[in-house]
Amino acid sequence: MTPVFDKENPIRSSGDIRTWWTSKPNESFERTHINFVVVDSKWEYLEAKTINESPVVKSFVKNDHLNFVVYYNFQGVVRRFFPDFLIKLTTGENLIIETKGQDNEQNKTKRAYLDEWCRAINQHGGFGLWSWAVSFDPNDLGLILQNSALSFSGHIFADTDDYSKAESLFNTTKAFFETFGFEISEEGKIKQGSWFNEKVVYKIRNVFRSKEAKELFDKTKRAIELQQIEKHQSEVNRNNMEAVAAFLNSVKEIPNVAVVMDSLIVIKATVDGVPQLVVHKMTTEQVIAVERNPALKNNPLELLWHINNGGDNNRLN
Repeated sequence: MTPVFDKENPIRSSGDIRTWWTSKPNESFERTHINFVVVDSKWEYLEAKTINESPVVKSFVKNDHLNFVVYYNFQGVVRRFFPDFLIKLTTGENLIIETKGQDNEQNKTKRAYLDEWCRAINQHGGFGLWSWAVSFDPNDLGLILQNSALSFSGHIFADTDDYSKAESLFNTTKAFFETFGFEISEEGKIKQGSWFNEKVVYKIRNVFRSKEAKELFDKTKRAIELQQIEKHQSEVNRNNMEAVAAFLNSVKEIPNVAVVMDSLIVIKATVDGVPQLVVHKMTTEQVIAVERNPALKNNPLELLWHINNGGDNNRLN
């Protein structure tokens, strides 16, 4: 995917904006690049105030007279979409915020094209990392900003010399976490030894950023538990369970597996020919201990012992 640049103005800046006059209400905020933010409603004022006061925001601008536009095709007609805010996070990443009271098919189409725009720019690599989110309520924006700045370290170990089995584990793990609200922002490095994928970085997906991270972790853990006891339709929908089933099927092909994503770990350890599958949400102390001894991530048996002797765990037979 390759971005297409404006031939006349391929790179623009908030510093290029010319002075303009307005009779609309406006407010001055210290973190914006422009001296005043024109607010079209009380909601927009509250959103700008929340952005300005957020500890994860370095700077922002309202997309007013910037001409930051995303073209999209809806029902055969090419239209223009102007997202509401452009934000520079303290992590160095860029976030596009759209505020929307009600959703409809046209708005969903806008977001699909905005997502494509972000993926194209990120793949180009010359303009930093970009993501987007939608605020449907002034009260959800603080959490969206916080979640946009979060990242979670991951590691996948496969005790096999067969790269095709390891690759299947890597791919199904990625799809599994995406289903429950996480996406890989950095792919990490695949090494042989058996095979492991280290230094993977996960972020909360755009459409899930109004939810608490703890809720997403708990739902991910619970999905594996439900799959193991074959409790499908009552609590988890079919598409989600298909992702879980594919992940667990790839795990079955390998005698020992460790999948670590921040505080959530999935361990398969085969002891005396008997496989054990454990899904566990680590305590803060356990997370620190594992990070201090990263070799544990490549030794499911020792990692299992560490978990069993470091607090309660949830074994799935």
